[in-house]
Amino acid sequence: MSILVSRFVNNQGISILILLFFCVGTTICGAGVMNNLFDPFARYIPNLFSDFVGHTQLKCFLLHQTIYLLMGICLLVLSILVYRRLPNNIHQVRNVLGFAMFPLILSIVLIAYYIGDFVHIERDKNEYRQFYLEYEHVLKNRVLSNEIRLRDLGKKGVAVESKMKIVNKNEEQIPVLLYLNPGLTVNGIKNGSVNLSFERKGPVILVNKQLAAGDTCDLVVNYEGIVDNDVCHLDRSVVPGYQRLNENRCGIYSFGTQPAYCVNNYKLFTPEVLWYPTCVPPTCFSFFRNMDFTYFSLVVIHDEQNTAISQGEIINEQIGITIFKHEHAISGISLCVGKYDKRVVMMDSIPVEIYYEPSHGYLLDSFRIDVDVLEEHLLNFKSKLEKRNMSSYIDTETKRLKYNYSTALKSDLEYPYSWLRFIETPLDFYPFPKPDAMDGERVQNGLIFLTEKLCNQHFIDGEYNPGLRKYGSEWHFKMLLDSNLTHGGCNIKSMLQNEFNYVSSVDYPMINEILINMLSRYSFGLMQSFEPMDEYRAMDYLSRYCLREAIHDLNLSSKELYFIIKKKGWELYSLICTRVSKDEFDDFLYDFFSKYRFMNVELKIFSKNLMEQCGVDLDHILPDLYNSSRLPVFKVDAECYQVGDLIDSWQANQYFLFKIYNMSDVPGVIMTRPGGFYLIPGHSCKEIVVNDTTSSSLSYRIEMPMSRNIPSVKRYRAKKVVYNELGLKEGIRDIDSMYFQDNSPDIIVDNVNERCKIIETKTWLQDVLEKYNVDIPFLSERKKNRNQWLIGFNTKFYGFPVQSAYYKEAGTGDKRVEWTIDITHPGKYELFFHNVDGTRHEKSLDDKTLYFSVYNGEDTFDLKINIDSESDEWVSLGKYDVFNCIKVVQYDKQELLSIFSFKGLNKVFVDAIKMKKIRR
Repeated sequence: MSILVSRFVNNQGISILILLFFCVGTTICGAGVMNNLFDPFARYIPNLFSDFVGHTQLKCFLLHQTIYLLMGICLLVLSILVYRRLPNNIHQVRNVLGFAMFPLILSIVLIAYYIGDFVHIERDKNEYRQFYLEYEHVLKNRVLSNEIRLRDLGKKGVAVESKMKIVNKNEEQIPVLLYLNPGLTVNGIKNGSVNLSFERKGPVILVNKQLAAGDTCDLVVNYEGIVDNDVCHLDRSVVPGYQRLNENRCGIYSFGTQPAYCVNNYKLFTPEVLWYPTCVPPTCFSFFRNMDFTYFSLVVIHDEQNTAISQGEIINEQIGITIFKHEHAISGISLCVGKYDKRVVMMDSIPVEIYYEPSHGYLLDSFRIDVDVLEEHLLNFKSKLEKRNMSSYIDTETKRLKYNYSTALKSDLEYPYSWLRFIETPLDFYPFPKPDAMDGERVQNGLIFLTEKLCNQHFIDGEYNPGLRKYGSEWHFKMLLDSNLTHGGCNIKSMLQNEFNYVSSVDYPMINEILINMLSRYSFGLMQSFEPMDEYRAMDYLSRYCLREAIHDLNLSSKELYFIIKKKGWELYSLICTRVSKDEFDDFLYDFFSKYRFMNVELKIFSKNLMEQCGVDLDHILPDLYNSSRLPVFKVDAECYQVGDLIDSWQANQYFLFKIYNMSDVPGVIMTRPGGFYLIPGHSCKEIVVNDTTSSSLSYRIEMPMSRNIPSVKRYRAKKVVYNELGLKEGIRDIDSMYFQDNSPDIIVDNVNERCKIIETKTWLQDVLEKYNVDIPFLSERKKNRNQWLIGFNTKFYGFPVQSAYYKEAGTGDKRVEWTIDITHPGKYELFFHNVDGTRHEKSLDDKTLYFSVYNGEDTFDLKINIDSESDEWVSLGKYDVFNCIKVVQYDKQELLSIFSFKGLNKVFVDAIKMKKIRR
């Protein structure tokens, strides 16, 4: 193309500009358009080699690059037109065009094939999706047991025999409806010795048999073939193009999104691919997803050089045959067959098996840890996850730190399986998160799928990172556990919380996910796990929409819905704890889910048990939880008094006074520490007195799980020591709301007030893009920009009910925040600004210089304000005669004065301006 442009455009500068605009335009705007067809660099098409399955999506990459190669040849041939080598040859132009047409036509054919491949996939997905929707609300049977016998046929896929026992738990007769991958051909379905006729509609199998209420039926299904991956993840919501391109991507490397494998030497199936028949499909579109718990047994006949991996106890009768047995029902099984090596260590009484590609053993060899030390670290990790009590001691022989674990403690995060298997999977394997799933999508009933060579995991190798080698292999191994198994796609907590039971309800969708949050029994302070911005977005949404609307809102991302569900789960927990003691409710949760382990339980059973054991009627709580879009607003204050000296080094007699004013007309729940949960009616003001003699902690706080107050946790650390009894009685009582009334005549304008605006200078390109409403995904999706003002939340910032401030990295002063305040009573005023930073301190502790300007209607005053640790919370900007309006500008320029200040943390904070009238 460069040769063609330079030949037809005589000006070299213009030709360079044309080529530059083309390269920049295709690079920025071409990604994601028509499946990356207009991205000449193929940045988002996987081009990696996997030791398991070879090149990932090689066909797509070669097609894409061949298209550009042929187009380049065509343009190169066309560039010959400007050369008049044979001026008397009248056929020169025709010959050149003829030669150019051949690669052009061939590239057009390949473009049609390239696009047609994606169109075919999308057409199949839409067809399967319609079949799902057609039978989504049809009553389903349940699979009690499923005995699967699978033979690996290599390139031809698999041949399977499935012996199922199904039951109709509904109150009416219903037909037998099965789901199976549409790529698998069903050879026959038998009920005993009777062959049953059936009809296939994509993944749906309509069996010609009716099942009466309460009856069971034995079916034998024989099928074979290669699975069709297009049936996977049909319930996944549509995401923007740029966001879709970044799925399963690390840095500049795009791994791909393959949900399953059925190739010659490698098989990997998850329940999502429907590789075995089931009555309850894993795909759901209406958030009324159900879960079926089945007793599985699996026999895999495979090549002698391969290893079969699945859930359950492994029994090897002979080489080439692997049998998996289950002692209890589980929600689904996965299968992986390929060339693997295995290492086994013990975690308590549970064997931890690590399966990896034979040439990747060096990843484990880099952790030079003795087996006993490794098992000790795994036991510590397991006990921390299960929230068990631990006490430490020094072993006299090994001189190592050892732990004792309390096994008597009821742990609602107890690991439910007798196996834990880590499986290295190909680079492009990617199970998409479900719309109603919180996390842990690479975790499936005791199996954890790790990416090949841990390339997208937080892996720290001391062998290849000498700077970290001094910390030792033990530290590296702890980092690997903590950074990969406690959050994200490999979050093992999902197996400790929601994979061994399921509470379902048609009236209250996603109630299971809400209850999962209550299973995580933190003694106090669950809201501390929220990032303030995530909490603000969740509360801002819930102040306008109810939970039921949020569940069905396709515009909400999975992360935003996750935080909304998490907040609602904590609200439900808090509301129940206002009616029953926290310990009693925690015991109920543990007992209930222990009793109904590995079962699908209807919500009415949970509600009935809760009413019988705790006296709490859940039916009076859930309607408002799901349908209310109004949030309370609180004003809070707290004080702590220590009566007398410490009883001993850690114990004291303390009184905590919490004052709560609910300004709204809807009730709200709060939690105090120490103390408990309290329901505050609308327009009421309460004082809560708590006497604590168990500790001498300086920290106490108020949490507002569901309110418009951001941040929702108010912490206090000050303490007053008195030596006489205060005459206070524990309990809650009404007080006058005048306690919170502010009669100050000062004018305070916060950063979120409409009178405060961010003023930014824009480049000509930004002006053009905004003028013509051009949205470039690559630019609009950037999470952070060091040159933009961001908003932060902190309890030390000014504001009500949202305590926020703007901040950004210090600049040159071209970006600023401007307050414009109209004055109704002219006169002399003293101006102040709120002196804060990003810490929890009441004021900024850095020595720095801030830059302001003040315009009082006649003159402009430029100010340099020096701040140090002795500066007040409100710092004066001077006294001014104000007539009708005053403007205050704070610039993004800031100078740190201390030689100990870290320049990389030089952030400018903009909060509030206060005007105090000076009386003459």
